[in-house]
Amino acid sequence: MRAPDYTSKKRELKEYFIYYENWYGKDWLGRSVVPVADHVEGVFEEQEVEPVVNNKGKVIGHERKGQHTVYYIPFSEVFQ
Repeated sequence: MRAPDYTSKKRELKEYFIYYENWYGKDWLGRSVVPVADHVEGVFEEQEVEPVVNNKGKVIGHERKGQHTVYYIPFSEVFQ
């Protein structure tokens, strides 16, 4: 996957690796639990927020303004 690097100021395009997992398991009594299918690793949605300021100029919280996709496993020749 080619995507911008949000950790750098120039936001240069880099290559990243994502993969999917299926999780199966049992609880403490040995009973099967509901499986998790297609759990994705290597990507998440980062929330964009802006400060909320009152009339005295004090920050009283943050407001969500959007989101962007962030990839966090850099691709290398090892994965080929």
